[in-house]
Amino acid sequence: MDLRVLPAVVLLTTVALIAFGVARLIEPIQLANMSDWMSYHNGAARLVLDGSPYSDMQFSGYKLDQAAWGRGFVYPPPAAFLLFPTLLGTWTFWAINAGAVVFIGVSALIAVREGLPWYMCALVAALAFAQPGLAEIREGQLSPWIASAIGLMWLRKSAAGWLSVLAGLIKVYPLLGLLWAYRQRAGLRGPLALALLSVVVLFPLWLEWVAVMSNAHAGCPSISLPSFTCTAGAAWPGYVAAAALAVVALRVRSDRVAFLALSLAMIASAPDIYVGYLLIVFVGLLPTLTLLLGKIAAIRNGNLPQATVDDERSSPTLPRAFEDITTS
Repeated sequence: MDLRVLPAVVLLTTVALIAFGVARLIEPIQLANMSDWMSYHNGAARLVLDGSPYSDMQFSGYKLDQAAWGRGFVYPPPAAFLLFPTLLGTWTFWAINAGAVVFIGVSALIAVREGLPWYMCALVAALAFAQPGLAEIREGQLSPWIASAIGLMWLRKSAAGWLSVLAGLIKVYPLLGLLWAYRQRAGLRGPLALALLSVVVLFPLWLEWVAVMSNAHAGCPSISLPSFTCTAGAAWPGYVAAAALAVVALRVRSDRVAFLALSLAMIASAPDIYVGYLLIVFVGLLPTLTLLLGKIAAIRNGNLPQATVDDERSSPTLPRAFEDITTS
């Protein structure tokens, strides 16, 4: 392909992705069921009225998808306090969904920080907009906000510990971001102190959370993606995979590969994997994707040599772009 037409191809692809995203989001917006928002709202309401966000149903065996529609609360205790604003009215449903805009903005900012030309940045923003996981705004899911926080861990590595703990107070899996903070030698004392404080102050509620999560079983609904628990019939393969990916994130040379491995580790042990979890994987992949797009743009501008066929005297080598991914 003649790389001189690359901007035009990218722009046409961007327009197509935006059209796809608009078409895909029309139905969720029209048919908003607010099922997750209701769980946030009812959990906060139970905390005010009964002193605990967890419902009676959760203290016996139940499936995770049965906690939807406000019937239960599967998040850690601090989340119930942070979600108090949902008690102010249904307008907070749309405020939560503003996370989709933040997610697109963070994705585009990663591309900008990589130094990509404007048309490549537009493509990355369009790819973020077209993510299937954004369709979960119909439920009022917080996943776009969590994914944005994880994306900011790449942009602001020095704040990774704080971002990990703050997101982890709502959903536990972002706490794996502490490994990223450790890898980047970011400050951990403050974030760990905040996490410990939440445990000490809310210790009885944390015990309740452990109890209700111990009673929970994977629902494996038809709308979820395959998980280790639903596929293998046991949870331990997911924990093994998450642990292995966490080790990769700590030991691999490349920060980009480590960040991707960490994003995969965050969802590997989930009993039920919903499409919104793919937003986590998308931001984990973005540093690698933007590097590749930058190489393509550089080749087009004549800043890198075009790929050539090695002659008989040259030894086999990895493609230069792949080398950059695995070492940067």
